[in-house]
Amino acid sequence: MIRTSVLMILAASAAGCGADIHASVPQPPEVHAEVQVSAPPPPQANVEVQTTGAAAQVQVQAPPPPQAQVTVVAPPPPQVELSIETAPPPPPAVRVEVIPVAPGPEYVWIGGYHRWNGNAYIWVPGRHERRPHAHAVWRAARWEQRGRRHVWIEGRFE
Repeated sequence: MIRTSVLMILAASAAGCGADIHASVPQPPEVHAEVQVSAPPPPQANVEVQTTGAAAQVQVQAPPPPQAQVTVVAPPPPQVELSIETAPPPPPAVRVEVIPVAPGPEYVWIGGYHRWNGNAYIWVPGRHERRPHAHAVWRAARWEQRGRRHVWIEGRFE
């Protein structure tokens, strides 16, 4: 959601000033599934014999089938890069923000950043966001200079 809105804002901003924008979004990674079937040792069949006079009746109860266990292994999501072909000036230094108290222990601070609107850098203030899982770490968004252009590397949880 954040990724899409940042791309849309930057694309709209750059389109207004005639800049060429290139977004590099890698193909989603394949998800591999590993299937393991664990077969318990063969249980003994339950056999019951009933006799009445000269006739005999045999009942055999078959054991239940083995249970399958499925493990799905998915790689981390790809990183999105957005490059602005016009040469905006280097972004200003990141502002020092006063970080308010988190709403809970499952929240992490996402620092603010400068967004290029096609004419100038605009400050987007930081915020608290809930971690996707207990040990998630936020890798901050940043601008990288590559030759004459600046490339926006979007932040993400790892």
